[in-house]
Amino acid sequence: MALALNESARQSVAEHLQPVLTKLLDLNLSVKHAHWNVRGSGFRSLHLQLDELSSLLGEFTDVPPAWHSSQGLLIPRHRSTTL
Repeated sequence: MALALNESARQSVAEHLQPVLTKLLDLNLSVKHAHWNVRGSGFRSLHLQLDELSSLLGEFTDVPPAWHSSQGLLIPRHRSTTL
């Protein structure tokens, strides 16, 4: 169900979603980094858990851009300062 928002509200939501998206992408990259660097006796189980977490985060990172598109808004190209 689409929300009927006025222009000001749409812009406000868009501005608040952008930092969420950036943090989700950063978190997913950190999880992938850990996934690629797992070593030791618990390798297999931890490797699989991190892989599952990364997949889940990947699904959530589609939500803010999908909302932007559904509202006819451009998706900003901002990047986190940690990249």
